[in-house]
This record gives sequence, structure tokens and C-alpha cells, in this order.
Amino acid sequence: AEALWRQVLSRSPANSQAIRGVAIIAAMRGDLAGACRELELALQRVPEDLEARQLLGQLRIEGGAMEEGLAELRKIAEPSAGALAWIGRVEAQLGRTAAAETAYVQGLEREPGNVWLRLYRANLHARRNDRDAEELYRELLADSPYFALGWYNLALLQQTRGEGAGALRSAERAARL
Repeated sequence: AEALWRQVLSRSPANSQAIRGVAIIAAMRGDLAGACRELELALQRVPEDLEARQLLGQLRIEGGAMEEGLAELRKIAEPSAGALAWIGRVEAQLGRTAAAETAYVQGLEREPGNVWLRLYRANLHARRNDRDAEELYRELLADSPYFALGWYNLALLQQTRGEGAGALRSAERAARL
């Protein structure tokens, strides 16, 4: 696959999709630094390539450079729900829960049914011991009753709150899926 992308680049050096393809292959090989170099090249050639910018931010985060990754994601004027999910997760990991909440809410404004954003937001509320965490899980599961991870996380919340019977029911539901 990389050879094919490189052939495309030999004919069209500014083809940002081909550069992204080479970067993705490098990342799959575990060469995050090489992947980031390819994406930086893509952005030099086509600065408005939002997919390259988002992927560069995600790879920097995966490589442990969280602040640099966040900076790349924030350069996107209208970030996708996926980019906002990444921003929220990193902000939560860094303990900046208000920023994480903002990112999740903005992502849900773009994609109200995004189960991952809804789960991450419920998880954030659960970690903060907010009373509405269970309601957020239940709303998610009412819309997506076959989302096993949602049931599992609800069970963990219930167990933490000493609701053993409810935790067992939720865990059993997760196990059946």
C-alpha cells in the first residue's frame, strides 16, 4: 500500500491524500514520528487539509505529546465531533474537566447521537461524582440499548455508589451483549 501511495506522490507531490496515506501506514508500523513528519509535509503543501491536521493532533496525543496534539486539534476552525472527542478525552486526562465538558458538549451539538461522546461525557460526570452521571448513562442506553460498554460503566458507577443489586443487573446486561 505504501508503494502505491508513493507512486501517486511521484506523479503528484502535493497530493495530501497520498501523504496522509503514507502517514497512516507509518503510524500502523509504529513509526509515529515518521507519520507526524509526513503530516507536517501535507500541511505545508495544503494548510487547509483538516484531515491531516486532525490526524497529526491525534498522533501527537498517542505519542504522549498531549499539549502539542491539543494545539493541532484547536487549529481546526470547525472541529469535527471526532476531533472534539479527542480534545475532551485529553482535557479530562489532564484534569481540566470544565474544558473536557465543553468539548463534549460542542461535539454533541454537531452529532447529538454520537454514542462515544455521550459515553465520554457520562464517564466524566461519573469521575466527578456528579449526581447526573447515572441519568447520562441511562439516556445513552435508552437510545443505544446494545452498547455493552455503557452498561458496564453504569455498573461501575452503581457499584461505587453502593448500589450492589443495580450494579449486578447492569453488569449482567453488559455481559449478555
